[in-house]
Amino acid sequence: MFVVARTKTGTTGKYTYYQTLYAVDITTGAILNSVQIQASVSSRRNSTVSFDTLTENQRPALLLANGVVYIAWASHCDNKPWRGWVIGYNETTLQQSGVFSTTPDGIDGGIWQGGGGLAADASGNIFFSTGNGTFDGDTGGPDYGDSVLKLTATDGVLSLGDSFTPLDEANLNLMDWDVASGGVMLLPDQVGLYPHVMLAGGKGSTVYELNRDALGGFNTTVNQNLLTLPATIGTEVEGSGSRAAGPAYWQEQVYYSASLGYPMQFSIQNSLISTIPAAQSNKHFGYPGGSPTVSANGNSNGIVWIVETDKFGSNGNAVLRAFDGASISRELYDSTQKGTRDAAGPALKFVVPTVANGKVYVGTQDELDVYGLLP
Repeated sequence: MFVVARTKTGTTGKYTYYQTLYAVDITTGAILNSVQIQASVSSRRNSTVSFDTLTENQRPALLLANGVVYIAWASHCDNKPWRGWVIGYNETTLQQSGVFSTTPDGIDGGIWQGGGGLAADASGNIFFSTGNGTFDGDTGGPDYGDSVLKLTATDGVLSLGDSFTPLDEANLNLMDWDVASGGVMLLPDQVGLYPHVMLAGGKGSTVYELNRDALGGFNTTVNQNLLTLPATIGTEVEGSGSRAAGPAYWQEQVYYSASLGYPMQFSIQNSLISTIPAAQSNKHFGYPGGSPTVSANGNSNGIVWIVETDKFGSNGNAVLRAFDGASISRELYDSTQKGTRDAAGPALKFVVPTVANGKVYVGTQDELDVYGLLP
């Protein structure tokens, strides 16, 4: 298991800050290897810019792909300075294999993704989205705030392979409506004109469907992506914190649970997501919504699991909810149904339920809750 830990040493006014990647034996807890995270990239404006161990905050889940552990960062809320970073380490030796910054000449452009991880395709390309920040990619610059990026990883070297930036990027940046507020998802190969598609959701509850073979770049007149769902899955209110959280996929169905909205189910036909939901729950989710996970018995008995966490600011309990994968309008279970028997711990933002070996794992502020079938 790979873990990034943050460490502060010293005394008041003389602190030193570290970030360290650990490889841990999951059977014993023993630390097998570790490396302090340090990195820098070339910058036309500043010669080089270096990774800041104090202000950079690892937001997305780690990605293990083709023998490399990839880690990405944004910040602690909007406490400057920060940039978006992706850094790769060999999974065996923990030797650094690649470094990429989203805004080497600019600022911000954090990789947030609300608990979602970087995604990799069968060819080893890496996909993710960025938040508000400098954007000059349309004029040949290296800065890609409020964008969806595709990195190529050749012998560990990370290079920008393709990008998509909404035409209203300047307004998104001004409003702090990050494209990266929710995670990205690569769909299985599709039948139709576009076999390789992906979804990315941002603030304003906007969802972008993209062709992974040609993301679309930037166009001042019209977005060159496949399809856009504007504010379909949540409530678009300025300052509301509305966001499209990460989606889940099962049997040609896509599930979203945006903030300030209702869990929704969309169908995929001819590689395109439906523009209106096929089904919708009557359970209203506040901020920050939820990122669903699907469990199933092969192609049947799909269950959509979502953790409701809108009480995170008041130490209220998280609520685990289960919906029918065939129609998300039908709720099967929630952790409040039996009084305190199944109560989850204090809610924590951006929690994604994990399903493994017939159990559902929910992380909270101070405990790990495990749900499964009773005897």
